[in-house]
Amino acid sequence: MTESYFDYLSNISWRGLIYRRLLVYPIIRKYCKGKVLDVGCGMGQFVKYCNGSKGVDVNEECVEFCKKQELDVIQMEYDKLPFSDKSLDTVVLDNVIEHISDPLPLLRECRRVLTSTGTIIILVPGQKGFKQDIDHKQYYDHGALQNLMSVSNFIPSNCISLPFPNLSKILSPFCFMIVAHMPSE
Repeated sequence: MTESYFDYLSNISWRGLIYRRLLVYPIIRKYCKGKVLDVGCGMGQFVKYCNGSKGVDVNEECVEFCKKQELDVIQMEYDKLPFSDKSLDTVVLDNVIEHISDPLPLLRECRRVLTSTGTIIILVPGQKGFKQDIDHKQYYDHGALQNLMSVSNFIPSNCISLPFPNLSKILSPFCFMIVAHMPSE
């Protein structure tokens, strides 16, 4: 990739931004409660949308951009969330895990920072969107997300196709979403 990831994110179409702001973000927000963290927040669109939330990203350019927008975003190291144990109620990973060869260390970190009643929300692109980014490493559909949640010791509660089921192969902004919770202690 010749352009930086920050430049790539800066060039998302206005249609894509509207789609996320009017459809995707309200659905994510519906499942958020309490203290919310957006892991891999990129340009901070969800942090801006979800008042009071925080964001983290490994990309220094993205973090600096968010800070200039006066968003509560800090830099993180790979697979290390800079928060205390059991300090957050909701963790969102929106188009993050498909960029990671092994998401289990990051998901363990998410478990560490979530309260005992915490929620994790993960969104990944469908087939067409997955093929459009050369940085994507692992494809997930609902079955793969449910398996990943099981291996990570989360309890899935909702699987959602956005905007509608069966559009994974033909619509670039299509995404699979899973909502899961911490297991009962």
